[in-house]
Amino acid sequence: MSRLAERPATLLAARRLSDDPRAAWRTVSGLVLAGFVAGFFSISTLSAESASHRGQVAVITANAADARNAATEARTLLRETGVTATVAVTGDSDYESLPGGVHGVTAQVSGGQATIDTAVTALTPLGSGRYPLTQEYVSAADDTITARVATVSTATLVVSFLVAAAAAGLTSAANVLDRRRVYGLLRLAGTPR
Repeated sequence: MSRLAERPATLLAARRLSDDPRAAWRTVSGLVLAGFVAGFFSISTLSAESASHRGQVAVITANAADARNAATEARTLLRETGVTATVAVTGDSDYESLPGGVHGVTAQVSGGQATIDTAVTALTPLGSGRYPLTQEYVSAADDTITARVATVSTATLVVSFLVAAAAAGLTSAANVLDRRRVYGLLRLAGTPR
């Protein structure tokens, strides 16, 4: 930088960096630390890709026989409400379905959220005290935790950036005050402000 400097300010800055690189790093180290901490928290909000069961409504039953009976009833109830769905029976070895290895019935509903809500309402009597499951219900806890971690990450980034910026400003002001005699002599020698 000092060889290519065309202005006195650039020459002085390059000379200061080469004389004491630690002091120059001290000014920005707080900002780097703030970025590192915020980046660490931001990465922790990324979650592994989980199985997506969008448009699927599931009802858990006590055993396989109840699941077969519930499937027949589900087809009837969905047909009566006008919901187009593919109904399937799940078992204790079926971990790819929404109930995840539990006896029950799944209905793959075609349509939007209103159709899914209609299917949930129609299938509620089949659950024998348990409400039907949807993807939103199953992933609600993970979504809440992810949202809270994202909020903490953002708050950490903002607060640490403000603290680091204030520290950098104070360090720069202290450096100017420490060098005021040198700056005064340079000004008297004709160096532009």
